[in-house]
Amino acid sequence: MMRQTLALVVAAVTAALSSASTARDLTIVSWGGAYQDAQRQVYFQPFTQATGVRIVEDSWDGGIGVLRTRAQAGNQTWDLVQVESEELLLGCDEGLFEKIDWARVGGKDHYIPEAVHECGVGAILKPVFSWAVFFLIYQRLAIDLKAICSTGAQLRGATDDLAQVLGGH
Repeated sequence: MMRQTLALVVAAVTAALSSASTARDLTIVSWGGAYQDAQRQVYFQPFTQATGVRIVEDSWDGGIGVLRTRAQAGNQTWDLVQVESEELLLGCDEGLFEKIDWARVGGKDHYIPEAVHECGVGAILKPVFSWAVFFLIYQRLAIDLKAICSTGAQLRGATDDLAQVLGGH
């Protein structure tokens, strides 16, 4: 099954994954809002508790242009950035992201195979949903709804007939 991946891009995370005595703050950039609130509770806080590495959060709305501008300006303060799959592919090809040292993060086999890329690992996997699939589902539902409505009308007709026989209406 084809899947589309939103990826976390790893830039200087290997430095942060070293021992707590040499660790520095780790800046993670995500989508903000309730989504990032959930990440903070499930990932960021437990990571800090386990490693002693302080996480600095930032948020953004995405866009390869933002990443290019930051790289050209020498503004390399983001360590992990959640990006769309297209940004991951372009950014990796353009050298905006560092390649992952898989041995330092548990090896590729610890991740969902479809989520692994040389410059990132998928954070969210979702099936690709096309209009063709939508119309097939709609067509199937429409056929089922017609059958249900037809059966319902037949039942209503039979109920009315039974009521007349029993002296109703």
